[in-house]
Amino acid sequence: MSDLTKTECYTCGEPIKGKWDSMIQLGIETGELEGEGESRFFFYDKCIKCSPSRSQHIVHKDFPPVVDDREQFDKRLQDDEKRSELKEKYTQAWVSLQEKHNPKWV
Repeated sequence: MSDLTKTECYTCGEPIKGKWDSMIQLGIETGELEGEGESRFFFYDKCIKCSPSRSQHIVHKDFPPVVDDREQFDKRLQDDEKRSELKEKYTQAWVSLQEKHNPKWV
């Protein structure tokens, strides 16, 4: 993330640690957003954990579980096929971000 971009989460106010912790970067990785430059002009960034509708689908030993209690997003209310598809999509994207950008990732 460059010095020209906001590096604090607009939801919790904590620093976004790097591209591996950025909701915009996760959206780019999943194909939901076009590119970093354009996306940074139109969206406020937040840390991945602060987007529970997506982060609840990341299932990995190094990512703390997230619950989204909002009925329209709660994965516990989705059918098994959709839940499995979203788990694969977001977990793979999160792992990919760690591998590409997180200097502490093993």
